[in-house]
Amino acid sequence: MILAFTEYTALRVGIAVRPGPGELWWSALADCSSTYTQSLGGHRYTQTLHSEPHAAVVAQLDGATIFSSAEGQARFVTDLAGKLLAVVGIDDVPRHVCVTVNADHLQQLCLQVAPNEVWTVLHSGAAGRITANRTRAVPYVAPFAARL
Repeated sequence: MILAFTEYTALRVGIAVRPGPGELWWSALADCSSTYTQSLGGHRYTQTLHSEPHAAVVAQLDGATIFSSAEGQARFVTDLAGKLLAVVGIDDVPRHVCVTVNADHLQQLCLQVAPNEVWTVLHSGAAGRITANRTRAVPYVAPFAARL
């Protein structure tokens, strides 16, 4: 029971490790401010959520910011080195999500992310310019929604 609660917390407002593909899921669906730290392979991954004045998330790898979002309310998928791979809609309403990636230079990516959508982040060119393509979308049906 405790492990289930820990996993639920990580999937809602923390950092969940996915060992198969070597991914980290940074989940920022928060209605309160919090800090979540995950240690893995000698590295410390820290996510800080702020709920006021609006939802915001800052993700750090060993104290260095790897990305931030003033309008979090989504799941951000990175590899273990902190490279942003995807943005996933995990709220029950569409969200405008702008994420700033701290790679060689600051870059911002803004998306309209609906529930159950996956946007794959593409890094292109010598400058590593980021763009995103919607690669998956599953219809969302709210729990206990009236059946027509």
